[in-house]
Amino acid sequence: METYLINESIEKERIQLDFHQSLVHYRFSIILLLVSIFSITNGLQNVSTIDFDLNNFQTKISFFFVIVCLISFFYQRNRLKLISVETNEDGNFLIERIKELAKQKNWSIQSASHNYLILNTKRSFPVSRLFISESGGENIYVFYKSNRILVRSIFDFKKSNGFVVSKGENNQNETSIFLKINTK
Repeated sequence: METYLINESIEKERIQLDFHQSLVHYRFSIILLLVSIFSITNGLQNVSTIDFDLNNFQTKISFFFVIVCLISFFYQRNRLKLISVETNEDGNFLIERIKELAKQKNWSIQSASHNYLILNTKRSFPVSRLFISESGGENIYVFYKSNRILVRSIFDFKKSNGFVVSKGENNQNETSIFLKINTK
């Protein structure tokens, strides 16, 4: 993750993605949007004469896909919002505690500084030949910002280009970090 994206993530309290990561993260919403465009334009044959007749079946299908696209987009966008926890501990101390946890759980450290830590997990799930698979690993983002720790675990974009079915791995990662922070 680039330094400017890290600083922007801390400032906005939302994980900032580069262009390629955004395409991967929002791929389901993009596909739904394309389906709705193809539906309303009859396969791009009627681009100049789009008809929004609500009695038309194609219009209804298109609106359905637009609604599902928007729901998907806002859900995925919400998954990038960092979880904030107030703390009285020093940021360096908290980062060191999370590094200890990373060692215990065999998480690799992708990037680290005095106010952030980016970790990678590795899962031994078999890679599917289909476009739907289980998580092959996650990226865990930990930021320290003025007496607050910001945490979020999301699917690792480099592990698979398909759709990932989560079994709660991200929540487990976040819970492990919060438990480590709260134990003395």
